[in-house]
Amino acid sequence: MGKNRYYDTEFKREAVRFVYEDGRTVSDVAKSLGISTETLRNWLRLHRQQGSAALCNQTNKSTDQNAKIRQLEKELERTRRERDILKKATAIFAKEPDTYRTRIGS
Repeated sequence: MGKNRYYDTEFKREAVRFVYEDGRTVSDVAKSLGISTETLRNWLRLHRQQGSAALCNQTNKSTDQNAKIRQLEKELERTRRERDILKKATAIFAKEPDTYRTRIGS
């Protein structure tokens, strides 16, 4: 099984350009760039169907979103803990007599 590799958008566009504008064969371009012919065919298919915007790396966007989600989940958990501590403190102070006020007032 092959490795999943990251290819930036510019690399993909150049590979597609070699085939369409320079008239080179898919196998020739793939071999010269060190990628599989199937990978290049996928990029060509995406380019035909959706234009050059299709070659943008969706994985990178989803990785950024996942990182942001993880960060927000951690922040939410911390906020919940803080809230729970304050709830407990409020309950403790509400149950105790006015000992704190009498000490300060005396």
